[in-house]
Amino acid sequence: MVSIKIYPSAKNGQEKKPAIIGMPGFVGTLEGGRIEKLFKEFAYNGVICIGMMYDGIEHQGNKVICNFNINTYIKNMQEAFEMISRMPNVDTNRIGVMASSISGAVFAYGLADNRTAGINPRSYVAISPLVAWQYYKTPEFRAGAEHAIKAGIKKDLIITSVYDAKRGIERVLPLSCLKGIEKVDGLRELESYSPNGMEVMTLVGCLDDTSSPESMRKYHEQLGGKPEDLVNFEMEGHAIDFNKMRVPVTSFLERTLGIHHSVVV
Repeated sequence: MVSIKIYPSAKNGQEKKPAIIGMPGFVGTLEGGRIEKLFKEFAYNGVICIGMMYDGIEHQGNKVICNFNINTYIKNMQEAFEMISRMPNVDTNRIGVMASSISGAVFAYGLADNRTAGINPRSYVAISPLVAWQYYKTPEFRAGAEHAIKAGIKKDLIITSVYDAKRGIERVLPLSCLKGIEKVDGLRELESYSPNGMEVMTLVGCLDDTSSPESMRKYHEQLGGKPEDLVNFEMEGHAIDFNKMRVPVTSFLERTLGIHHSVVV
C-alpha cells in the first residue's frame, strides 16, 4: 500500500479545493526536496497537497536502497489517485500532478493504462522526466551496468545526486532491478495515449547527463504539451535548482488550477 504525506489546505471553508499529487524520484520520502517546498506554499494558498512514496525504498543509515519495480510503482500511483478521489473536500476537476525523474515514466504508464481512478488531471508538471533506460546517461554507462550484472562484478548501481553527496547520503539501485528497468519505456507507452486537454509543463536541464534532454522534449510533445510550456534551463542538469524552477512552476499551476496566490514563501 502506498504511503502518503498530506499537506492540508490552510484555508477553511466547506468548498471543495484543488489538489496536487507529488510523485517523487528515487526517494523514500519527499526528503524536504523541491516538491515539498512547493507544497508548503500551495497549501498556504488553499490547495490540498499529497506527497506519495513508493514501496521498496529502504534506508540503511546514510544509504538509501531503491528497489525498483514498475508494476509496484504504477500500483502505488493508482492507490494515491484512488485515495484523493475519495477525499470529500477535493475538487476532482482541479487535480494537478508534479512528477520528478523516474516518476515521469511511471506517470506515462499510468496515463496509458488509465490508472488514475477516473480522474483526468487538469495540469501536469514533469521535472527532469526519466522516461526509459535507453535514455539514461550514456550508451557506454548502460553497457557497463549490463555487463556488471551478468558478470556479478557489482551489486548496486550508484545513483547518488549532487544534493545527496552534500548531505552524506549514498543512493543506490540494486542491479537485481536492472532487468526490469531495461524494459521500461514511457515514450513507447505514450504511443497509445491520446492527449485529452491536460495542460503540461516540462522542465529540462540542458546539461542533464542523467536523462536525455531530447527524450524529455519528445515526452512533452507526446503528452500534448505546448511549445511555450517546455522550459529549458541552459545551465542546469538533472537536479534543476529550486529557485530557478519555483516561479514558472508556481505560475503554471496557479493558472491551470485556478489558484489565488496570496503569499510568497
